[in-house]
Amino acid sequence: MANGTTQTTNFITSSKQLQTLSLNWTDLTQVDIDFAAGTNAAFGALDNFVFWGAPTTENPGPSLALITFDNLNAGSYGNSAYQDASGYTFTDMLPADPLQIYGTSNGFQSNVLHPNNWGHGIRVTKTGGGSFDVLSFDYASSVYGDMVNATVTGYFTDGTAQVTSFVTSSKQLQTLSLNWIGVTHIDIDFAAGSNPAFGALDNFLLRSSAATTNTTSSGGSTATNDRLIGDPRYVTDDNPPCPTRSCSCCLHPLCKC
Repeated sequence: MANGTTQTTNFITSSKQLQTLSLNWTDLTQVDIDFAAGTNAAFGALDNFVFWGAPTTENPGPSLALITFDNLNAGSYGNSAYQDASGYTFTDMLPADPLQIYGTSNGFQSNVLHPNNWGHGIRVTKTGGGSFDVLSFDYASSVYGDMVNATVTGYFTDGTAQVTSFVTSSKQLQTLSLNWIGVTHIDIDFAAGSNPAFGALDNFLLRSSAATTNTTSSGGSTATNDRLIGDPRYVTDDNPPCPTRSCSCCLHPLCKC
């Protein structure tokens, strides 16, 4: 840490299936991942690192949240809406039924959010209102292993919408990368595809939005990204050099389009 202290954690696995280690460590100078420090000095694989620059008084930056549902007990949540402590709300789009939480005893890799019935969907909003960015989330088949065919719709602050979809019959979590900037809410609709089965959701990577006009998407169609113009967190592509020399990378903190 920048104050001279350290924190340590560990992980153990013998599976090639990716698993998520949530840390939420802030104000670091470096991170060491030491495969020789455990009881077995074997090596391992790493992927999907999520970093954000340390905030300053002049540039507090947006707040990044990884929502895993591991803080909840498996079984019926008892309510059709779940308000996470990070400031986001997950609501059954047909709110007659309570949300369900399933876990490893149900064949999933971790706790997952799940509708109670077929033909339902999950709406994600910022608690209390406001816009936010949807970077990605994980999805899987239902607790019964149904073939899931769902649509995902993002509703943006400029009144536009973008749609993408996912299909799976596996309980292994897969990641849907969206990079949707400045949404008011997203709907994950399990009834909108060819099969109205339900499915499982996990690992939502969301961020408080600085969006003002438009959006970028790597899931579904792509729109312009002029919301970054004037954002003090972004700089020109020449000072310092843009790492990809392309506006298609615009979530990179060194880019401005």
